[in-house]
Amino acid sequence: MTASMTKRREILFLQKKTAAVILITILASASIFAENNKVTISRIKLEIDNARYTWDESFPEDKEDVRISPKAVFSFTELKPGIEISEQKLEKKVKIFETRLNESGLFYTASVNIIPPKRNPQKRTIVVKVMTGFFLRFGGGNAYGYLGNMVTGGRRAEWGITAGANFAGINFVLRNAFNHGIYLNPYIYYKNHLLRSSDLKYHKFRAGSDFGKYLTPDLLTGVGFETETHFYPELSSTPDFDYTITPFIYLTIPGTSFFSSEIKLKGPMIFTQGTFIPSIFAKVNATEEIGLFTLIQTGGLHYLWGNRDSSLLEQYLRVLPTETSVFGSLEAALSIFDTTLFSIMETELEVFIFGEAGSINNYGSGLQPIIYSAGSGLRLALKTPVFTTIELYLNTNNAGSSLLGFRIIGDY
Repeated sequence: MTASMTKRREILFLQKKTAAVILITILASASIFAENNKVTISRIKLEIDNARYTWDESFPEDKEDVRISPKAVFSFTELKPGIEISEQKLEKKVKIFETRLNESGLFYTASVNIIPPKRNPQKRTIVVKVMTGFFLRFGGGNAYGYLGNMVTGGRRAEWGITAGANFAGINFVLRNAFNHGIYLNPYIYYKNHLLRSSDLKYHKFRAGSDFGKYLTPDLLTGVGFETETHFYPELSSTPDFDYTITPFIYLTIPGTSFFSSEIKLKGPMIFTQGTFIPSIFAKVNATEEIGLFTLIQTGGLHYLWGNRDSSLLEQYLRVLPTETSVFGSLEAALSIFDTTLFSIMETELEVFIFGEAGSINNYGSGLQPIIYSAGSGLRLALKTPVFTTIELYLNTNNAGSSLLGFRIIGDY
């Protein structure tokens, strides 16, 4: 290689390096400029069905016959008139606002857009349009059913009634109490094992309430208080009362059409018969679209320092025991058809396969050997306006036993 060729290569390398530095500088400058280019939200226009509102200097009042109030809609965002924000952040928050509305299950359709005014280029108007959905919720399980309403009096105030031979109760959920993001969830439940001849029959009563605050529309923190009693008729014993204090944190990551997730952390502290039992519950759930398949991944930790059963896992695991200490599951679902029936009911039929694995802590000798199971089934999802899922599945575990399962899951 001649000296001149070497020199030309060095010059070419320096030119490419200089060009790369200039490009990075330009991109960084553009990013900083966009970040520093502040705009002001001048007003927010809201359309709920056929009712129109404008929020500028004062908050809009409710109108007659409105199915959901402006306060309930705006509880899904931190945006309000008068905020000074960069265009980049505003676009991101508007997209998250729209995603939260669509994922809430309260609306058939929801859209949020930014409109720059003609006269003042530094001001922005936000236009929100929602069409209210179907607020009733249905669910159930073995010998019991559930009926609830997601919106009461136009607010994000919910009620639910559970009734059946082995499970009954009533609960209320206020997600925006006093219009200040206060979370309240009083409840009372009754449960028994009278339908299971192999178990020691009992009656169990639970009553309590959760108190919390939405620090952001996606982050809820608070504490729950509960009292519980068991009565065993065959033993003719005096009922024992347990008391539980549960700090909790719930975080939802607003999803896209391809990915969404939620994180739940609980720290129940149980006081029973003069004994203090601390525990930990953590669950991470992620849903992801990959090609034609929907993947649902769940992982968690459920640990009790003491020999006491818990029902924290009942709504998460199909077949593993509810006293499982560590657990994980993976599901892959393929949509067979997705259509709209009777012009109003969105219906989807899926075939799915799943696997679960976990271990139980035996309170002294560490975790027991891994329990695992696998199965497949069919899922009929009644989306808008019913929000109910029906599942039929066959499962086999490593103990060699099989189970044909059926459950109804309501979005509540």
